[in-house]
Amino acid sequence: MRCKLRGPGSSVRGGLVSATILLSFVVASAWSEETASAQRETRRDATESEYSALIESAVLEFEQEHYPEARALFERAHALQPNARTLRGIGKAAFEMRDYPAAWAALRASIASTARPLTPSMRTEAEELIGRCEAFVGRAVLRGEPEGALVTVDGGEAVRDETGALLLAPGPHRFEIRVGGEPRVSQPIESVAGRTLIVEVNQTAGSNPQGPAQDADQLGPPGSETHIPDRPGRNRALGFFVGAGAATALAVGGGIYWADRAHALADCRDAIDAVNTCSNEDTLATLRNAAMGITLVGAVSAPSLALAGFLMRRKGAREDAPSVVIVCAPGWAGAACAGRF
Repeated sequence: MRCKLRGPGSSVRGGLVSATILLSFVVASAWSEETASAQRETRRDATESEYSALIESAVLEFEQEHYPEARALFERAHALQPNARTLRGIGKAAFEMRDYPAAWAALRASIASTARPLTPSMRTEAEELIGRCEAFVGRAVLRGEPEGALVTVDGGEAVRDETGALLLAPGPHRFEIRVGGEPRVSQPIESVAGRTLIVEVNQTAGSNPQGPAQDADQLGPPGSETHIPDRPGRNRALGFFVGAGAATALAVGGGIYWADRAHALADCRDAIDAVNTCSNEDTLATLRNAAMGITLVGAVSAPSLALAGFLMRRKGAREDAPSVVIVCAPGWAGAACAGRF
């Protein structure tokens, strides 16, 4: 048996081949990473350029009062780079479009966002707009909402406040509750700015939305409504009205006493002659002047307190508007609802 021995040159050639392959791999990897990095940088630059162009166009449309166009452009910019500034633009445009629930949600999100956060002046403006939105939205509280249910309003995603209540623009709407993709309740509601609708949803996961309709009296227990227990605006108004009544009584009583003391002082002075004197003239004059002062204070205070009470009552009526209760249950057409006002 013969063995062929390899010389030193063969080992060197093998080492060179291996080193060449390794070097080629390293160079290819570095080139690939550099190329990928360059591509990412190019995409990032393109995104930044597109974002800047969208923001510039959105601001221009907003300044020209083309609010739907401005909102659409801000939303496209937000899809590229979500941040507080784009949310602020969306919220401001939505406010001008009178879409107050969407404006409320976007502006609240802009304040909470830490990406390109708002400046102090921007934050103040957003908070002021949120406060104005509150005056133009109604709310709907869903009682008995099934766990895991999907709630839509007018076919779109429902906007909720921090308590979970639906935020609604004034006017007619249709809300729908779905569980597992199946509709449970689909019912029109009428939203009123500053008022809260309490909707009792008599649905369970296994209920049949096509079941027989129930009578309105059977749609929920009469004690299930939520009423506002404390109405501070109206309570303060009552205090002003009581004060106005007391001031009126003071003015009337003071006027009567004023007239009486003035008459007594006149009689005392008329009796003065060479023999008689009015010994208590100073006392009568002091009592008359005091009665006059009490009468004037009461006369001025009564209408002022009454006006303040009227204004406070109006403010309380807006702040503490009673809830409207709507109770829904399965019906032949999807649901049957009744309201308590």
